[in-house]
Amino acid sequence: RFSASATRKTELEEFNISVSYYFEYKDGTQNENNGNLSANQIWNLGPDNPWNIFAQGAWQYDATEGYISRVNAYGGGGYKAINNKDVTLNLKLGLGAQWEYRGNTAVRPQSLLEASNTWQISEGIKFTGNVSIANDVQAFEDYLASARAEIDISVAKIEGLSLNLGIRNVYNSNPSA
Repeated sequence: RFSASATRKTELEEFNISVSYYFEYKDGTQNENNGNLSANQIWNLGPDNPWNIFAQGAWQYDATEGYISRVNAYGGGGYKAINNKDVTLNLKLGLGAQWEYRGNTAVRPQSLLEASNTWQISEGIKFTGNVSIANDVQAFEDYLASARAEIDISVAKIEGLSLNLGIRNVYNSNPSA
């Protein structure tokens, strides 16, 4: 696995962009060959206001799935249920769309429900995670659910260099053939 990310945070906005690539070849079989590029922008409605507006999008590539490439984009509102020095929990609700190349090529409108958190456990150790579900608004039983949890442990005096351990799971209720 290879991954990299960059974050910019001020009192009134937060921006994150990340890229990851997974490859596994075992016993002569390619089991994983996928990548993800995602961006997330949050505009806080004031320094002490828990409400925010967000825009986020992602591009996914997967040589082992029927869709090969998938693009989605969402926008909506969020609420920071917890927002202190060490812990944040942001709840999001929004609308957007998804498009697949070599899968279901129709642009499908979707709703998004997401919870994301950050916990600065101690200096140099941080836990992040999120869970989300994106439903097709025209066929609500079709959804894409994902969960991710990661722990970052600083390994050097160079700011931003860390060891990252994590787990992710993505479930598609109606995968492309």
